[in-house]
Amino acid sequence: MVIPTLERHQELESCLRSLDAQTEQRFERILIKERGPLAALRNQGLSQARASVVCFIDDDTTCPPQWLANLLDVFQSRPTVVGVTGPAVIPLESRRQRDLFRYPFLTPFYHLLFLHPESHLPGRITSAGAFTTAAAEEDCTYEGQVDYLEACNMSFRTKALNAVGGFDESYGGIGDWSEPDMSFRLRLRFGDHTL
Repeated sequence: MVIPTLERHQELESCLRSLDAQTEQRFERILIKERGPLAALRNQGLSQARASVVCFIDDDTTCPPQWLANLLDVFQSRPTVVGVTGPAVIPLESRRQRDLFRYPFLTPFYHLLFLHPESHLPGRITSAGAFTTAAAEEDCTYEGQVDYLEACNMSFRTKALNAVGGFDESYGGIGDWSEPDMSFRLRLRFGDHTL
């Protein structure tokens, strides 16, 4: 479990409490407490991961109690799948700090202009090039193939992620295209139905 975090103590505490409440407790925690491009920080965590599945979650998310057990079940029951995203709740206060959610009165227009009719689906890149963010919604129940794994909650077979060289560190900043790029490269290497 790789969690990049920096000076968000209260959010991290909530995140860790949600991990303590998981029904599946066989996992390692790797906290990356540094400043830097997120792709590089995630690669640092990947280099330390020893499990066959590596999960990346944001420090301001919380995960439902069955989250990890359900993810591992997908990997176990579907050997060709190399990446899985799952529900991660972003508390309201944290959502207000994220660019996409900062102006909630604009959300319906964003959905109408860029996401319609796919706004209710997680992990989609629309024909307008916009991201859907439904995995961050508490009521998201979608199961199926996605275009990319949403950044706040994504898990991979460790060998597959290493096979494509991890995250591309030429993507800088915090909100970037390294996650869709990673998903694209995994699909090229392992096939269209791997996410």
